[in-house]
Amino acid sequence: MGAILSLLFGRLLTDNLARYIATKTVLVTLFVVVLPIVLNNFVYKLLEYAVNTASSVNPSSLPDLTLSLTGLAGWFFSNLYLPDALTVVLSAVSVRVFLDHIPFLRL
Repeated sequence: MGAILSLLFGRLLTDNLARYIATKTVLVTLFVVVLPIVLNNFVYKLLEYAVNTASSVNPSSLPDLTLSLTGLAGWFFSNLYLPDALTVVLSAVSVRVFLDHIPFLRL
């Protein structure tokens, strides 16, 4: 009776172990071989769509968003170094936004 139970237990253990190894092999193969190819193709198609969309837009139809300071306003802003200050502030904001998008990084 003990031999039958040990044989049954050994067979179940061997079957579960073989199933586990086969599942892990398939998953590792998919994650190492297939997933990078799929992600590469997805990113390539996404970038291709973005470039095609950006190149199809007529730049003359977009509104002009450039602020041009001339005359007294230009002199005033230049002497107060406001363009330089605005550049520093916008650079700091963009660095902060980029750092916020890095996972597992707390600042």
